[in-house]
Amino acid sequence: MVLDTGNELSWLNYNISSKNAPPHLLLLSIRISPLPTPQYPATPQSTEPKRRNFQSPQHGTDIEGNLARDYLSLPGLTIPSFVFGCSFSAPLPETPAIMGLYRGALSLISQLNTTHKFSYCIADRVISLDSAGVLLFGDSPFSKYLNYTPLLIISILLPYFNRAAYNVILEGIKVGEKMLPIPKSVFLPDHTGARQTMIDFGTQFTLLLGEAYTVLKREFTQQNRGRMNPMNRNAVFQGALDLCYDLLTGSTQFLQVTPVTLIFNSTQLMLDSHELLYRVRNGTSINREIYCFTFTQKLTDSELFSTV
Repeated sequence: MVLDTGNELSWLNYNISSKNAPPHLLLLSIRISPLPTPQYPATPQSTEPKRRNFQSPQHGTDIEGNLARDYLSLPGLTIPSFVFGCSFSAPLPETPAIMGLYRGALSLISQLNTTHKFSYCIADRVISLDSAGVLLFGDSPFSKYLNYTPLLIISILLPYFNRAAYNVILEGIKVGEKMLPIPKSVFLPDHTGARQTMIDFGTQFTLLLGEAYTVLKREFTQQNRGRMNPMNRNAVFQGALDLCYDLLTGSTQFLQVTPVTLIFNSTQLMLDSHELLYRVRNGTSINREIYCFTFTQKLTDSELFSTV
């Protein structure tokens, strides 16, 4: 099951039988009670009722299926009438289920009657492949040891402001000790609500608008030149990552890459080498691998920060 703070509905792939499902998936009963759906008029071309299509509000992913309701029981919480999506194909490749943790009305968090609080800690897979993360609902026993940044709440309705997203206040970015010359206004919503900065569990990389990304890319390249040099400008991977390096195998374990610090309202988050460089494939020769910078450019009018 994938946890996703950018998806409102939780999804279960109904084509996966309980016999073949992973053990954690069996926590969800598949004795499904479909919710009433609008009746679509038959057309001469088709007499079958249409399935409903839903779209992930952040990822823009179309999923075909129906809304359903069932009893959900997880350690420490129950939802007697839990509403979720029952899909007829996997929402994501090789993913039998998605837990929607968005702030919309149908998310798992919104359907909890006792608390709207949750917290998670992502395992450091670089240190150990056996590392396990933690997901907690309700008050966390670790709260007093953590630093917090408030969510950005705008009370007035703006056409492009996504009120259900986890919007935060980003005030700046540093590379090493140098504060980048990016105006704070770049990271804040404009009069239409566009340009918001949000945290999304389901996004693998950190996306910035062009004016912020250009400054960050230039300074990161300059401060690390000589230590590692970028590949040519035509080296673009996964359709987005355009700052890549051909390094000796295991380089990110010891390479002293200049850290990048995200400065939020009331706290800072420093990213080091294994959070800034992502392996994309083998390198140009034996014992070499290609790593790309985990920040890239977002073309639409909002900042999106991944939980890297």
